[in-house]
Parts: sequence; C-alpha cells; structure tokens
Amino acid sequence: VDEAEVDDRIATMASAAGQAADRVRALYRDPDARQDLRTQMLHGRALDAVLRHARVTTVPAENFVAAPE
Repeated sequence: VDEAEVDDRIATMASAAGQAADRVRALYRDPDARQDLRTQMLHGRALDAVLRHARVTTVPAENFVAAPE
C-alpha cells in the first residue's frame, strides 16, 4: 500500500466524516496512525485475495465425526 493509496483512504474517510473531516485529517498526520491504517488496508487486501481464491464445497453433515468428549 503506497502513500497515495493511504492519502486516498484518508480523503474518503474525511469526506464521509462531514464536519469532523478536519479531525480525521489531523489524526492521520501522526505516523503511527498512518501505519495502523496502512496495516488495516494490507489486511483487507490479504482477505480479499483469500476470498477470491477460496473454493467452497458442500458436504453432507454425516461426513463429520463428533469430537470425543
């Protein structure tokens, strides 16, 4: 995730925040907050990739064995 993508996400969040837009921008001037946002964006990309490649197979319930108690 590059700086331009982080900036775009911050702009989107600030726009959605309405009157609190300045507070959103101020929050993300902090390098730690920017890094946290970048990490969230990377996690989102990773999850998207997993879901794109996931194959779901339906199997009958009787194929499962109950765990011993």
